[in-house]
Amino acid sequence: MNGRPPKPQALAALSGDRRRKGKGVDLPLATPAVPEWLSDDAKSEWAEITHLLSGMRVLSEVDAIALAQLADYIAKWKRAAEQVSKSGMVVPVRDQRGLIVGFKRSPYVTMHLEYGLMVQRLLAQFGMTPSARARLINGEAQATDNIFSRIASVQVSG
Repeated sequence: MNGRPPKPQALAALSGDRRRKGKGVDLPLATPAVPEWLSDDAKSEWAEITHLLSGMRVLSEVDAIALAQLADYIAKWKRAAEQVSKSGMVVPVRDQRGLIVGFKRSPYVTMHLEYGLMVQRLLAQFGMTPSARARLINGEAQATDNIFSRIASVQVSG
């Protein structure tokens, strides 16, 4: 399948995408229950994310798995960042005699980068990145000010 994946129905409606009107499944808004298997750190992230998404009115019960992944990745991303802070961004490479012969990137840096990419992808899926938000309409009526709306209003009133 080529191109971007379709937006969820709620995000399409918020962004004013008229082409998707009536398409997709209209699920009731709900906050899924936190999965028991999440770590305590991930459960904390879950609470914060669900609070934000509930305010955006895009969350449904079927989002539980993707939301759990997001919460888990954020918790792991933060843990990796803590490890990078403690141990540094590089680790020494030693030869057989124990002498330092160079440096390489810390495995925690790699983990931090990989979890960060996963977090970014999932945040975008939920409409939680600046570029995703820029495509959303905040739910308030917005005046359309373009040449076509002015011509239409003149023709209707005239």
